[in-house]
Amino acid sequence: MTWKRLKLSLKKLLKENKEKEMTLYMFQSLETRKLEEDDNITMADLNVLSSVIEKNLMNINERLDTLDANEMMTPSQTQMQPPTPAAEALEETKLVNDDDVSADMTADGDLHNGGGDNLQL
Repeated sequence: MTWKRLKLSLKKLLKENKEKEMTLYMFQSLETRKLEEDDNITMADLNVLSSVIEKNLMNINERLDTLDANEMMTPSQTQMQPPTPAAEALEETKLVNDDDVSADMTADGDLHNGGGDNLQL
């Protein structure tokens, strides 16, 4: 490797380490709900912390948008589905059977079969 590549790799590693350090600092601060004055945070560190927070917020917003989009699609799809042929046939059968039962009722409320015999319930 050349010196130039080594310097670029070192810069990249330093940047990644600083971001990880600030991410850890962010979560520790959120957990304790306070920022310590003894932490020796510089303005450069605060800038990195700010960018880490912005990245996390953007990630959260993207996830919320995805969830909202999924929730909006799911209810409309279930509402728009037509009834299945089996469900329609079952509903028609219920109606026919209900009509048959009411037609087979005698005046005193007893059921009778087609031969005229009364059935006791």
